[in-house]
Amino acid sequence: MGVKGLQAYVEQCCREALVNVNLNQLARQYRKQHGRQPILVVDGIVLLRKFYNPGIPWVYGGEWLELFERIQAFLETLKNADIKPVFIFDGVVEQSKRATWLDRRKKERRLVSQVFEHIKRTGRHPEKRHYHIPPCISGCMNKALKVLGAEVSRSSIEADKEIFQYYKQHQCFGVLSHDSDFLIYDVDNYFASETLDFKTLHVKMYNKQVLCRHLGISRQLLPLLACILGNDTISPNSLTRFHHWVTGIPRDGRLKFQTTVPCCADFLASHGTNQLSERLIYDVEGQAFRFPGMQGVFQQVIHDYTSTDEYVPSQPHRQEAAVQSAKHKDYVHPQSIKGRELLQAKNGPLSRHQEILEVIIKKKSHGFVKKVLRCAETDCNMSFEDDSDRNMPSAALVLRPIRQRVYGVLFGVGSGTDPSEDKAEAGSNSGTRLVVGVNAVNEYYAYAGYSLKDPDVVAATPLDLSGGTPSLEDIWVKSEDETLHLRQQAVLSCLHCNIDETLLLETLPRRYLALCCLVHYFVKNGPDTMMRECDVDAFIAQAVCIGLHTARSIWNLRVPRVDSRGVHMATIFMRGLSTFWEANAACADPFKMEDSLPWQCFDGKLFHIKYIMAQEGATVGALCQDNAQALEEFLLLKKCITMGTRMEKKSAQP
Repeated sequence: MGVKGLQAYVEQCCREALVNVNLNQLARQYRKQHGRQPILVVDGIVLLRKFYNPGIPWVYGGEWLELFERIQAFLETLKNADIKPVFIFDGVVEQSKRATWLDRRKKERRLVSQVFEHIKRTGRHPEKRHYHIPPCISGCMNKALKVLGAEVSRSSIEADKEIFQYYKQHQCFGVLSHDSDFLIYDVDNYFASETLDFKTLHVKMYNKQVLCRHLGISRQLLPLLACILGNDTISPNSLTRFHHWVTGIPRDGRLKFQTTVPCCADFLASHGTNQLSERLIYDVEGQAFRFPGMQGVFQQVIHDYTSTDEYVPSQPHRQEAAVQSAKHKDYVHPQSIKGRELLQAKNGPLSRHQEILEVIIKKKSHGFVKKVLRCAETDCNMSFEDDSDRNMPSAALVLRPIRQRVYGVLFGVGSGTDPSEDKAEAGSNSGTRLVVGVNAVNEYYAYAGYSLKDPDVVAATPLDLSGGTPSLEDIWVKSEDETLHLRQQAVLSCLHCNIDETLLLETLPRRYLALCCLVHYFVKNGPDTMMRECDVDAFIAQAVCIGLHTARSIWNLRVPRVDSRGVHMATIFMRGLSTFWEANAACADPFKMEDSLPWQCFDGKLFHIKYIMAQEGATVGALCQDNAQALEEFLLLKKCITMGTRMEKKSAQP
């Protein structure tokens, strides 16, 4: 959301503050003036919709080769302009913004429901007004950028704060985003990402001096304006009474940003000062809220907007629970950053376990790993899932057993023990005491019937390896070559994989590894109604046929109809692929990134076509487009996937 109404106000009521510029020309001027390569900090999340716009089929599960080629072309254009892009993606949801996050998920759920109603009613691709980005697009874009050599990171705090810190600390050329918070931050060159032309690098830039002159306030007062308008931290709903008072609109009248923004600016100007002082903040806060209980929040928000210091994330709560209920207590978790500082101050040097955690966090490890270790909390946005289809599970629930083992690796649950001695995994006994950050994690994963209001307290479980869960020291500290096989086994154990290792790791082409493990998991662990043999055939067929296509040829393919179950199935797979990345990251990446690139093993549109063909009884030969190599790889994949499952005795006939 950013600052309530401010972005729309500038774009509609203060258009003179939007200036047409060219990044190439500005970069040349910057290089001449400063004598160094210009760095453009890119807000990765907002650029997703630019790369993957509603013109690309978005309901099938993702056109990843198309996305890859678009990103590749953009990076080449920046390279030719000698601009270095640094992409920063959202990595956490801070506790102060959890309510805003929940509101957005509720809106997404309503939108997804409308999408499935449209599909069932018409059998056609939804219209642009229903547009929703495909599942796991952030992770796919991350992979594409890294493969292409770009600098990419996931924020350990709110992305806009980390982008601002990076911009100031590295004296960057500008910020490319679509977040009104950057109208408040001290960023000189804020470029509107939605106006960027990828080929010419023409873009609109926000001129804050013009905006401030239009509003009649100084730039120093912009953070205070953000406070009284409302943002992701200060709910606009808490300011409704103030907004009615400052605009003169009756309580039963409708507030509009065209009125609220200039009236709030006039209110600040009426205090007769252009300087931001503690006294002014205190007075304005008192007038805005007019009731106790919110004192100090303006000061914190303004600090967030103006400080470039290293920011310590909100500390998590410790939750001690039996499986049936959880009790909340304020607590600084010992594995959090603050907790480690307190431990060191109290007990002297850090323990060996804490030192290992420092190694993990300081390494460029997956954002998911850092989030679990820092906050013991994970979350996931809405997916294209049909909540009304009782035969299809939610990805959040069907993949939870994998995540539980991943948590077990990161928390060392079962480390040094033999799980075969005790088949009851941690948390399986109703009397087991769960402690978030020790043997459990708070999860906010959307699924049917779950309001997301309070987190699910999910137990970490041990791996089923003969030596128990490997220690963090074995995984992260010892030589990578020395522990490679152990780390590979740990990933496969997280995935509940029973496929013969020789077949999987030596015979099967590596580009199929993730798909093979995931579909095997769905057949073995999902309900029978979830994964039928024709579904397995569709997943395999599209994977072995991707190499026969280009992005353009896939674009030209015609989907006979849109099937709601096929859409749901593709979503589960993509969430599974994201979970594979998390498991691999938790075990220090024993499998290379190239082993699980989405555009090498899955295309949503191609899958949907194969799904319908398989459902209608197409032969394996037809599914493989009568290609001999594709047919050979199909049979090998089918053998691996069905190994040790209810489908093992059935053989695919070409």
